[in-house]
Amino acid sequence: MSARALVPTWSIWSSRRPVLNNNPKDSKSPAAYTAAGLFLNRLLDMLDEAVSRVVIAFLAVLVTVVSAQVVLRYFFNSSIDWAWEFSRLCFVAVIFFAIPLALKTRGHVGIDILQKCLPPLVQRGLIIGLNVIGIFLMMVVTLVGARATMSTWDQTLSSLPLSSGWFYIPVLWAGFHCSLHFAAQSLDLALGGELPASFVEEVKERMES
Repeated sequence: MSARALVPTWSIWSSRRPVLNNNPKDSKSPAAYTAAGLFLNRLLDMLDEAVSRVVIAFLAVLVTVVSAQVVLRYFFNSSIDWAWEFSRLCFVAVIFFAIPLALKTRGHVGIDILQKCLPPLVQRGLIIGLNVIGIFLMMVVTLVGARATMSTWDQTLSSLPLSSGWFYIPVLWAGFHCSLHFAAQSLDLALGGELPASFVEEVKERMES
């Protein structure tokens, strides 16, 4: 291939943003075109996938243990001694591991009536400011959860040979994981990303499509 044939190809790629593995998330996120944003997005993709599998596993175990306990108690007049504490541990893990996953898709309940009345630029600044506050609060949760884990690690559960500190590990992880999502959303908005659509707008788009 001649050098002249390479010139148009180079001019095309130099004037356009790079295509990032045909990832829909990368192609829609302005933050994905920066080194920090690309690293953060890929890190969150891996963490979200791993945590999703953990949530599914804990939920499956929780349903299995509780169902077995009900069957044994009402049909065989027996019970599993450790079922109560173990099901509580699984329940805590499912809830707190799933919180960041809902934050990623903006699935948490929010009131945005007043926000939608503001100009887009003000909305952008407001969301970024709230995300910064969220990062601070989530890091506080992480630190408090870490201290609670260390302070209760010597205590064991009454029916299981496990430390009581395991109850706080999902809490500190949720704080850390949520802070990463707040940071990713703030970076995307700061670089010109689309403002989040309200629930009503999303429903209308789905109905029209």
